[in-house]
Amino acid sequence: MKYSPEEVRTRLAEVGIQTGFFDIKVGEASATQFLSQGKNAVAIYSKEQYDRQYEYITSDRYFNSFEVGHKVSIGGQEYTLGEDKKLDIPYGADIYNVQHGIE
Repeated sequence: MKYSPEEVRTRLAEVGIQTGFFDIKVGEASATQFLSQGKNAVAIYSKEQYDRQYEYITSDRYFNSFEVGHKVSIGGQEYTLGEDKKLDIPYGADIYNVQHGIE
């Protein structure tokens, strides 16, 4: 079966899972997942996927082509790009919910 990201978010909200990390356990197996509210994103990412994206988005590579002073919203929090072309994004922020060029 395939569910839309919105349906996945709705179903998870019904059982109390909010944006961010959550654990799934089936029998002896368990996994940490991340629920995103990003409009152009899938709903769920593995912790490993999140960690790779977090490392990339907090490096100077992600925003290298943007001008200093560029404004971006990540997980609903506004950031301004500084001279070092990096953002100080807290771990656990919804890094898949990104909007560029906000005023």
